[in-house]
Amino acid sequence: MRGNRSRDTRPELALRRAVHRLGLRYRVAVRPLPEVRRTADLVFTRAKIAVFLDGCFWHGCPTHHTVAKRNASFWAEKVARNKERDEDTNRRLREAGWVAVRVWEHEDPHTAAERVRRAVEARRVTCPRSLSSSLDCCLIRCGSRSSVNVRHTPDLRREAKGGRPWTSAEQARTARNA
Repeated sequence: MRGNRSRDTRPELALRRAVHRLGLRYRVAVRPLPEVRRTADLVFTRAKIAVFLDGCFWHGCPTHHTVAKRNASFWAEKVARNKERDEDTNRRLREAGWVAVRVWEHEDPHTAAERVRRAVEARRVTCPRSLSSSLDCCLIRCGSRSSVNVRHTPDLRREAKGGRPWTSAEQARTARNA
């Protein structure tokens, strides 16, 4: 059991590389709900999305799960408890306004990363303000109380300070430094 890592496994690293390649930034091995002792593999805190990469043996994949030959009753109970805990985690996250994305370890990392990207972008909403088309940032915190995320061109990946629009001098200075 000591050799079974809880993070930085080969399938997790492949998924993280594929998600990062799509331009998404995330936190690794974080509890989405601090009061619940469950750790997600990737967490998008602003979009409130938790990604779990589940192992086929440990979580009872319907396609690839193999039944243990030794101590079969123990392992069957353990997998059943893991499935129950996964459902409980999904329910708790849903009640807290989060979205849980479950990925099996046998899934293609690029396909799974695309699923994660669609989930993140579905949670983003457009900004209620009118923004100039020359704005060269990726994520801007809107001035409203809800801190809405807006996606623009990913040229500079800079967050506007305080939610105010950039002045033309700030835009020019940032463009020169890029």
